[in-house]
Amino acid sequence: YRGTEQTYSINEVQKYVIRLSEFFHGEDFKYLAFIQDNDSSDRTTGVSTYSNIEFTEIAQSCLKDENFEFSFDECTIENFVEEVEDLMTATSGCVGNNAWLELLAFFNVNSKPQIEERIGAVCTSGYKKDYVPFDSIAGKHVQFSNEFFDGGTTWNYEHASNVDVNRIEIMNAKYSNKAIGMPDVHNFKQCELGAAMCCYVANRKSNDVDADPEDNSDACYMDFSEAQESSHVRDGYSIYGNGVEGSLNCHGFAWGNDVGYADNAFKGNSLFQVAMYDSLYQNGFSEELPGAPMCGCVEQMPVVTKASCTKVVVDQIVSVKYDAITEFNVSVDIRSIIHRRCDNNDLSSHYEGLLRQGKVTQRAKDHLDTRLVGEGNCPDAIRTFLAGKGFSFS
Repeated sequence: YRGTEQTYSINEVQKYVIRLSEFFHGEDFKYLAFIQDNDSSDRTTGVSTYSNIEFTEIAQSCLKDENFEFSFDECTIENFVEEVEDLMTATSGCVGNNAWLELLAFFNVNSKPQIEERIGAVCTSGYKKDYVPFDSIAGKHVQFSNEFFDGGTTWNYEHASNVDVNRIEIMNAKYSNKAIGMPDVHNFKQCELGAAMCCYVANRKSNDVDADPEDNSDACYMDFSEAQESSHVRDGYSIYGNGVEGSLNCHGFAWGNDVGYADNAFKGNSLFQVAMYDSLYQNGFSEELPGAPMCGCVEQMPVVTKASCTKVVVDQIVSVKYDAITEFNVSVDIRSIIHRRCDNNDLSSHYEGLLRQGKVTQRAKDHLDTRLVGEGNCPDAIRTFLAGKGFSFS
C-alpha cells in the first residue's frame, strides 16, 4: 500500500494496520481487492494467504491526554507495544481496545510501519542526545574517517613506529560506558543486512615492512559497482579465489533490525571496537584489498569465505516518560558495555543466531550467505557472479 515497501521470505507472516480513509475517498467500501506482484521472471507465481481481516472505526486516542512511564532493558517495538497493552488494561476508556489501533490514533499516522517508525524515533532519542560523535575519537575532520575506512590516512599507511595511535586507547577508556554514533561516511550509509566488516591485507606493527595480517579468510571477488565511492569507478570487478590475494583478515559484527535492540543502538561502539581498537590498535591490521573499502556494510565489501566476529553485551535501563504537554522524554542508564567474541568466532554463525532470535529475516540471512560463502565455496560464488556478466568460469 502507498508509502510502504514490503519484502517477504517464504512462510513469513506479516501483520498490517492501515487507516483506510487515507487511501480511499468515496461514500462506501464495496470491495476489498488484493493484488500480488512477485518480483521474479514470472510475476504471476507465488501464493499469499490473507486472514483475520477486520474493519474497525478508529476512535480518539485514550492515552493521548494521560501521563505514563515505563522502562525496560531494550526499547524495542515489541517491548514498547507490550507496555502500551499493559497500560491500557489499567486506563479508563482503554480497556479491551487494540494496542495497534490505539497507537495509530495516538501518533496520528496511517499504517503499522509508520507506527514502528515513530516508536523507533522515541526509543533512539534517549541515545542521540548523548551520542559521542565518531569523528571525535580520531580528533580529526570527517574526511579522515572517510579515508580511514577506505584504507587510507597515515593510520593505515605508516608503520606504527612513525604514527602514534595511542589516542584510541585513551578514547576506549574515556567512552567505555557511552554510546558512540556511527560515522557519517559512505561506507555505512545503507547497511540493509545489519552487518558490517573490515578486511585487511597488511600489518603495520610488524618489523617487516611488507608484513601480512593473520590469515583467516579468502577473497572470492570484488564488485566495484557496489562500492563506487570507495573504488572511484562506476563499474568493474576483481576476481580472486584460491587465496591468490595472499593473507587476508576479515572481522565483522551484526545487529538486529529494530533500532531499539542493544546491538543496533550500540553499533557505533562495535565499529570502534572492531575497526580501531582490536584490529588497528591491538593487532596493527591495516589497508584494503585494491578497489574495495577496508571497512563497510557487508553488501559493499568483497565477497569472502568467512569473517571472525565480535558481539556487544550491554547492561542498561531505558526509561520512557510521557505527559500530554512535553510528550516523550527518554533516558538511558548505561551500566556497562562489553564486547566479546561471538560464539564460534564466526560472523555467519552469529547472524544465524540473530535469525533464530527473530532479530533478522530469512531473506537477509540468504543474502548474507552470498557475501560470506563459506570455506571452499569461492569457485561457485565466482561462477555465479561471472555468469551474470555473460562469462563462464572453470
